[in-house]
Amino acid sequence: MKKNIFFALSIIATFSFAACSKTELSNQKESSKTNFSIVAGINSEITKTTNDGLNTKWAAGDNINLFHAKAGETEYSSNDEFTISEEDLTSGTFKGTLTEVLDDSNDWYAMYPYVKQIVTPANNSNGWVYIGCNNSHTTAQVQNGNGSMAHLAGKHFPLVATAKNIAKNDPVSLTFSPILSVVKFHVTNNTSTPLTVSTISLTAQEDIVGCYYINFAESVPVFTASGSSYVSKTAKLSVTDGAEIAAESSADFYLAIKPFSNTAGKKLTFSVNAYEKTTTSAFTFAPGKIKTVNFSCESKELEAGTYVALIHNSETSYYAMSSTDDGASTKRFKSKEITYDGSGKYSTTDASIVWNVTKDDSGYLFENGGNYVSWPGSGNSAVMSSTPYYLNVTANGNYFNVSSVNTSSRILSKNSSNAYFAFYDLNASTQKPNFIFIPAELITTPVIEPITAPNKVAAAGATGVEVSYTITNPVEGKSVSAVSAETWVKNFNYATEGKITFDVEANTGSERTSEITVSYEGAADVKFTVTQSGSAEAKTYTWTLTSGQLVTAGGTYTSESVTWTYGAMTYLGFDNTKGAQIGSSNNVTNSFNINTNHFGSKTIKSISVNASTGSKGDAKLSIKVGGVAKLTDQALTPSAITYNVDNINASGKVEIVFSATAKAYYLKSISIEYFD
Repeated sequence: MKKNIFFALSIIATFSFAACSKTELSNQKESSKTNFSIVAGINSEITKTTNDGLNTKWAAGDNINLFHAKAGETEYSSNDEFTISEEDLTSGTFKGTLTEVLDDSNDWYAMYPYVKQIVTPANNSNGWVYIGCNNSHTTAQVQNGNGSMAHLAGKHFPLVATAKNIAKNDPVSLTFSPILSVVKFHVTNNTSTPLTVSTISLTAQEDIVGCYYINFAESVPVFTASGSSYVSKTAKLSVTDGAEIAAESSADFYLAIKPFSNTAGKKLTFSVNAYEKTTTSAFTFAPGKIKTVNFSCESKELEAGTYVALIHNSETSYYAMSSTDDGASTKRFKSKEITYDGSGKYSTTDASIVWNVTKDDSGYLFENGGNYVSWPGSGNSAVMSSTPYYLNVTANGNYFNVSSVNTSSRILSKNSSNAYFAFYDLNASTQKPNFIFIPAELITTPVIEPITAPNKVAAAGATGVEVSYTITNPVEGKSVSAVSAETWVKNFNYATEGKITFDVEANTGSERTSEITVSYEGAADVKFTVTQSGSAEAKTYTWTLTSGQLVTAGGTYTSESVTWTYGAMTYLGFDNTKGAQIGSSNNVTNSFNINTNHFGSKTIKSISVNASTGSKGDAKLSIKVGGVAKLTDQALTPSAITYNVDNINASGKVEIVFSATAKAYYLKSISIEYFD
């Protein structure tokens, strides 16, 4: 349908397509290439009143895609093009050729307008179609004049039709229906001056216009994005030749989008010119339906108060104007990127971005720390001055423009590509002066700045895991403390200001987490989570001593690739039950150390030593890991006993140390459980 032809859409709940509502196909002959004609008549039951006074007509050259398949099956025919000529407009006859023969009973599928690259009606990966825009998803739809729906027709606003289980020789009636949804912006001008609408947009949390594969063989057409870079979450409408909307009057504007449902909690943003409104309510934009959005444009005035002054960066990211100089030779204000959740209030511990705004008959004053925002009189610059400097603040839709009272052509704005604010020449600058002022709360009580959770801890455990923190507005004599919800995170240390360290025990089970609560008197608690990997099986090394492995003079011995170093002994013997005998009743070895560095890079879970004394002997056993005592002066008995030290969770040199005052003592075995 050409530019001079209108699609008629009802302005109640649904669309209705008049001209293409009744379509008949008559079989000319049966062959591999069969001539067909399609008669598309206007439904006389749909009156001009129902269609809001618009007529729907075919134009010469209009064409459609036509597919067929054996009834109930999904092996579709090739893409056939049917076209209407000038001489057939009166009868509404489309003509074309079927390239594949019909079955006894067939299902029919059609799309308007014809798209050459579509190869199947059940399309999900081949043959794209642009909807709601041209080949750039950033391009706006264009409405000519207030209230017009004429743009909702043609190449980027497809219609589809199906007819199922039709006998080969029976006429076929196709009812075309729109597959896009339309958002009707009912715009009311509640300002005191006439309003001319030039731009409309809708932004969702999913893509709603762009390049799609469309499966219209389904009862409800399915849209599949052809690629993330070819679709957009924002649909735009440009209004040309729009009439002024008088104060307290309204006009309608129409924007076509991909059908979708916006669940409660997801953000939708509607905008008209510079006015912007958001909602997190549930909305359903159904195919072939008009969804009305009532949009009121109101006059605004910035009231005196305490604010952060923001410029949009992205969906939730903003640049806040700071009173701090950015350090350049040309004086200007540093900008600070912040995240704002849209709640209508912003709390911060950063005093430099909190502005006290006052106003009187001369204009507005922006004060911070006893000084005022000022333009020094030359260049793209801005300074803080002890002398009050008056500003104009004027509403621009949802935004505000800020300019100098003394030099009205100087507007205050963030540089579009650099992180600073300055006054720019309105007539020569491309900077956008659209400020958002959010009521601000300056927090002066202590605040624990957010703590980032550490990397996942290995199953073997770790010592000295470190996180950093910052206390804003600290109180002299106060310090942080931390507590874990689980006992396997322990030994918190705060010796270094700004850092917390802790130990994590080895994990012999599945992955686990523990919530850590950091506290500071006067501040709200901050929590972070420690996650530890699930454990692979711990490995066990065991050395059971046998005769001849050690020598009296001391030295080294390697058992299963673990090399031990040991000291000299006054006497060395061997007992088949109790193991290597160190010293004797007449020649005591007062001290004996056997050690290895083999486990220096591994995490030791436990150590077990089987040892004993001779009859009426006096000997003690100690165990160290990495120079740290894990067992100290364990008294031995004449019976061979295994002494276990669990939950070591440390790495380093392993030392088995004996001390004695009387008679012999024995070492039977050493066992070490560890993680690689």
